[in-house]
Amino acid sequence: MKVKKEKMTSADRVMLAMGLDEPDRVPVGCLPLTIGARMAGVAVDKYALDAKLIAKGQLVFYEKFGVDFLCPMSDIAMAAEAWGTKTKFVKTSTPYTVEYAVKKPEDWEKIDKISASEWWEEAGRIPLVLEAQDIIIDKVESTVPVIGFLVSPITLASWIGGLDRVSIDMIRAPDLLHRALRVLTESMIEMAKALYDNGICVCYMVCTRATRDIYTLEQYMEFGTPYDLKLIEGVKHFMVLMGHVCGREPFLEILAPLYSFVGINFWDRGSKYDIAFAKRKYGRMTPVIGGVDQTRTLLYGTPEEVEAECLDAIRKAAPGGGFILAPGCELSLETPDENIAAMVNAARKYGTYPLDEKILGGA
Repeated sequence: MKVKKEKMTSADRVMLAMGLDEPDRVPVGCLPLTIGARMAGVAVDKYALDAKLIAKGQLVFYEKFGVDFLCPMSDIAMAAEAWGTKTKFVKTSTPYTVEYAVKKPEDWEKIDKISASEWWEEAGRIPLVLEAQDIIIDKVESTVPVIGFLVSPITLASWIGGLDRVSIDMIRAPDLLHRALRVLTESMIEMAKALYDNGICVCYMVCTRATRDIYTLEQYMEFGTPYDLKLIEGVKHFMVLMGHVCGREPFLEILAPLYSFVGINFWDRGSKYDIAFAKRKYGRMTPVIGGVDQTRTLLYGTPEEVEAECLDAIRKAAPGGGFILAPGCELSLETPDENIAAMVNAARKYGTYPLDEKILGGA
């Protein structure tokens, strides 16, 4: 049964946008990772190690700004820790890896599969993510989507062994790297099962290495795509995936037609491909998620400049539906509250369907 637009929840709104449809208005959201510490009123090092604080930060963020989805986690090092990486925690910035688990090619043979039950119990800080999700879901019930995250196996390998190690071993030890990628794929499928058991049915799939900034298309088609597709195939009967890719030249030409994503989030304001290109080229097969620059406009601009950028994105990508207004990547810890509010308010002010012809006339 079709949801009446005047009664839509955030969950309805996001669901319709992911289905290439028009909801009541353009959904708006972001990845508020370490900024959650500021929302919770604690230092980042404390926030990143406490599930209750992660949940609190996300809920305060939601209540303060009224975004249409939440994604509780604190930093990308959380997943790699499951294989023994070491993380540095500091008070005022994102936790970061200081020691990789894979230091030489032979170490890829030590990468073991992690089962769904192990993700719950002993896989680095991922149990904190699961606990935080559980707290948030109890609070927001089914009205606001709580989104999980999975990681492309080649991206995860670069977090476990470092980008240099992976790039060298593509050439010098491809068999060992392929063996590890198979195990990481299986582990991500198991992580998806743990997320699903926790009530999560939508995930970002982080594909930050799927860009020409790092690899050639041929390299990615050998070491990235086969494992990405196996992961997608392994979870498709219980999980839907939104892609997240960084870089100035993301491989949109394979991510959009091949990956069956229900949305692709990329840094369009810093990319070779702007939001208008992505919508025109791929918008009939994959919803577009983006339009706002988290590195400049949101971080250093005025609320008026944020609003103008959001309006520009809505003009270019919202017609016909299948669009979620969002930054191209996670919010900086220092992003001003008034700029986040300006982004959310712009979706409400300009993004109501049917779109105002006067607004579209500025495109």
